[in-house]
Amino acid sequence: MAVESGVSAESPTAENTAAAAETPSAANPSTDATAASSTAKDASAAPSPAKDESLLDRVKAAIEPKKVGSSPAQAGQEAKPEGEGSEKDEAPPEGDPTEEELSRYHSKTRGRIKQLMDRAKAAEAKAKDLEPDATVGRRITAHFQDSGISPQEANLLLDIGRNLKRDPLKALEQIKPFYDALTRMSGDVLPAELQDAVKKGEITEPYARQLARTRTESAISTQRATAQDEQTRQRQTQDQQTRHADAVGQTISTWEANQAKADPDWSLKQSRISELIELEIRRSGYPQTTQAAVDMAEKAKTSVNAEFARLRPAKQPVNAVTTASAHRPAPVKPKNAFEAAKQALSAPAG
Repeated sequence: MAVESGVSAESPTAENTAAAAETPSAANPSTDATAASSTAKDASAAPSPAKDESLLDRVKAAIEPKKVGSSPAQAGQEAKPEGEGSEKDEAPPEGDPTEEELSRYHSKTRGRIKQLMDRAKAAEAKAKDLEPDATVGRRITAHFQDSGISPQEANLLLDIGRNLKRDPLKALEQIKPFYDALTRMSGDVLPAELQDAVKKGEITEPYARQLARTRTESAISTQRATAQDEQTRQRQTQDQQTRHADAVGQTISTWEANQAKADPDWSLKQSRISELIELEIRRSGYPQTTQAAVDMAEKAKTSVNAEFARLRPAKQPVNAVTTASAHRPAPVKPKNAFEAAKQALSAPAG
């Protein structure tokens, strides 16, 4: 029988099925009528294939995966547009997730995300509230540093200012030593030697006051110059230490990179070597030169290599196997005395 469009003649079509349903069997009319009715319903529910549709096309249509959103489990999901890059190529999200994005997560995950969002917002609000106080604190600290006021002197000034409001007598007691020193520096109260010179008539009192002021201004200028020189020296020392630390760090980084290339076990040793270097710095201080840093690293490496050698299992000796013994078949256990005798006679001498 001829085959048309890849469909065998023995394969029933929807029309043949419907026709068979309309012809009840003579043997059992009621049963065949029920089956025919059911078959007819199934045939009418199924879409009729096109006339030129082959069996291969129908099989492909049957096994073709369903589109996204065709099943309840996939409902509400959007298909990924063609040409869209992978997750690695996507830019990181900006801002808080929207309510629509949150609705896609599990309830516990959604609750945790909202909790983290609330914490972040609370932290931002707190930082915003503390920013004015931090600005004032930075200004006060900078003012004390520029003025050369030590922390102890700053605390004393604040204590005096508080006592001026709460305990004036205590404030006067605290201020009096500074007041007496200032009156002597200004010349309002002459030092003992100038008072004696005025009494003896060697100098006049106005000249003595001017002399006392000149001495004070000279001492203040010298003190200010000394303080500036000290600040300059401290800045230079700090800059030098920073440059030295950068040079040592770069040297150690280069040394580690070379070790990683030369030693296949470097990943296992690196943490232990870093630990020994840190302990050595705590014990002996920071290396003064880059060569001293390399020597310290090499010393730590030698110690770690010794530790690895102790922990590595010893190699077991390997017995050499001759070619003859390697290819010699294992002897078969004799079953009786006759086979034992045959093996003894066939065994090579020696």
